[in-house]
Amino acid sequence: MSPKIREIKGGGAKNRQSIWFRTYRHDIFNFYYKEFYVYGEGKKRVPKEIVDWITPRVLAYWFMDDGSKEQSGYSLATHSFCYNDNLILVDALCKLGLDVSIHKDRNKFHLYIKAKDICKFNDLISIYILDCFLYKLHKL
Repeated sequence: MSPKIREIKGGGAKNRQSIWFRTYRHDIFNFYYKEFYVYGEGKKRVPKEIVDWITPRVLAYWFMDDGSKEQSGYSLATHSFCYNDNLILVDALCKLGLDVSIHKDRNKFHLYIKAKDICKFNDLISIYILDCFLYKLHKL
């Protein structure tokens, strides 16, 4: 379906918008469902093979979707994964040469790319970042 725009009222002087759409389900994506969800439970998980799947391009797409600039580094939202799954993701990002730690956020976790690796992170992903997401990167 075509994208729909919804105005979000309240929460300050600025009105915000939410843009959403629906897509069709296709069997070609079943592979990913089987890899990232526990069958029959609908619970998310990180497959061990992710260590081989994460490339700078994949990281850039992930960051555009679920990443954010912190005061002195970057974070990746991994709140829906358990601690052990976050460890697998840390291993995958370490293979790209990044120094990554797991931070606790209430009873959930997210990944933090340390300040010393801001340049390295930018170098890895910047060629894949769409212009409309450049605001998420630290200016160097």
